[in-house]
Formats: sequence, structure tokens, C-alpha cells
Amino acid sequence: KLFGRTEPRLWTKPLRELTPETSRGFEVIEFALTILGVTLYPWQKWLLIHALELRPDGTYRFKRVIVLVARQQGKTMLASVLAAWWLFVDSARNPGKVPPLKFKVVGVAQNLDIAKEPWAAVKSWCDPDPETEEEAELAIDALQAATAKVRDANGSIAITARSRAHYEIRAAKNARGKPAARVLMDEMREQRDWVAWNAVSQTLKSFWSGQLWGISNAGASDAVVLRTQRDAGLADIADWDAYVGAGLTSAEEYANTHDTSLGIFEWSAPDGCAKDDIDGILQANPSIGYGAMTVQDALSDIRSMTDAGYRTEVLCQWVTVRVDSFINVKDFQALYVPPADVKIT
Repeated sequence: KLFGRTEPRLWTKPLRELTPETSRGFEVIEFALTILGVTLYPWQKWLLIHALELRPDGTYRFKRVIVLVARQQGKTMLASVLAAWWLFVDSARNPGKVPPLKFKVVGVAQNLDIAKEPWAAVKSWCDPDPETEEEAELAIDALQAATAKVRDANGSIAITARSRAHYEIRAAKNARGKPAARVLMDEMREQRDWVAWNAVSQTLKSFWSGQLWGISNAGASDAVVLRTQRDAGLADIADWDAYVGAGLTSAEEYANTHDTSLGIFEWSAPDGCAKDDIDGILQANPSIGYGAMTVQDALSDIRSMTDAGYRTEVLCQWVTVRVDSFINVKDFQALYVPPADVKIT
């Protein structure tokens, strides 16, 4: 049986050993298991441990976390677990620096339906007044007791905890708002202008240890926001390798002279690999073998998808454009017959 790769192909290295004292990720994993009844996949656990790294002063090392992974790998479940933990646990951690009343979790996506997916999962766990028996069965007593109210009508979509911390969602076109302590930005590749990013990224500045997560799969050249963040993250990785990786300086010394607040974690197939490259498929699809998805599922998509679509959705590779050719490149190469030498008299 084949399993997806737990470690991403491209990622930002930690400043020190990651333990329960140096990363909140261990706490989120335990919260998911004991409170939500969710056993996370190995790659999800790995990501939480690395992305929630702490500095010695207790703040999050990363102000921005960019996650790239293929479709159908469990991104929504990961985002739901993280949002619930932010709302009910992390919001009460430092009341002297960030009172729960001012602790806002904001979910943003290109349209409201995408932003609502993680929010709806959190609602199913905590709604104190479920409308149906099916919803009541999904509810978790401890989270229901910690929830004051849920609003999902008249354009107001929010969950308010009894601590007064709250979780609301917005479409990208309405992203501008009051300061937020945590931001969850889904499907970043769909942002083709800077309106949402410029508005939302600034809302964190007034908060102690604020953090933004951007989650997506790869895109095309028009995904300007995601591409810019990715390019910056890859430049930081190259710089780290040139200094710390080469042994010229320690991680601590490097952090004292460089901005290390951007973290990128990318599960993707190497550029230019064949579409049926098994190692590439396993690298881009870390949930293979742990859930329902298999390598054969990925291979079966090759014939039913365009080249650009398969590479972005399944291999998490960047493509130049999303315009698809009428002719398959391999078919052209196999059928092409050079013109015969013809003399015209």
C-alpha cells in the first residue's frame, strides 16, 4: 500500500527543535482528538506542529502561513479544526494582551460559499440550538456549553463564544473590516487582484501574535496574490539554505538579522515531472493511503482532465495559463509525420 508524503517538498525550516513547549501544534492535535473526535492525517499533524512554532516570548513565529497542497486532501477539515481551536482555546490564552472580547477569527474566500465550509463544520460542533436531530447528533456538549449564539441569516454569519470571542466569514469583495486576531484565507489562487489581501492582511497589525493562514492548491500566472507570497517564501528558503544550511551561521543568529515571519509549506510534484509519476503524485497528495484516496484514483484522472487542470488540481503544479490546447501534446508527438520533400517545378 502506498502512502502520501508527510513532509512537504518545499518548506520553511524551524528555528529550534519543535516540542510541546515550542509549538502549539501539539495542543491542536490533542484538541482535535479529545474534544472533536477527529484523528488528523500525518501531514496535517506535521503542518500544525511546524506552522504553529513559537518564539521564546510566546508569540507565533509566523505571521503568515502559506499552505499549498492538491485537491481533496483534507484542507477543509484542517481549517475547521484550527478555527475551532482558535475560537475556543487560543482566544483565552492571553487575556491581558488580547481580551477574548476583541479576539476575532475571520474566514475569507473569493466567494462566501467557500469561506462558509470550515465555518459550517465549526457550527455543527458548537451550535447550542441545533435545528434538526441530525445536527444535534453532530454537536459536542463541551463546545455547545461554550457557545453563546450562532447567526446565519440576513447576511450576518458568525459564531460567538461565551467568552465573546467570535468567528465570522466574508467574501473577498467585502474583506475590509475591523481588526482580526486570526485570518483563514481559503482558495488563495482565486484572488486575481490585491483588494482582499491588502484589506485583510492589515487587520492583524494591531494584535499581539496575530496570524494569517492562506490555504490553496497551485494556480496559474493570474493568481497574483498566492504567487507573490509563494515567491517570497521560496526566496526565504533559498536564503536560509545559503546561510544556515551551509553552516555559515546558526538559526538563532540568522533570525536576529532576517525576517523569518513567513512560512511556506508546499506539497507538490516536482516541476516538469510526468503526469503518471508515482513519487510526484504521492508528494502532492499526502492523504493517499490514510483516507479513501489512492494512487489509482489520481492516475485515473489523467485521461479525464486537461493537462493544465490535472497539473494544478492533482499535482499541485503551477501552470503558465489555464487555456487548454485542443490537441494533446503527447498525441501530437506520437502522430506527427514530417512533411515529405516535395519539389515544385
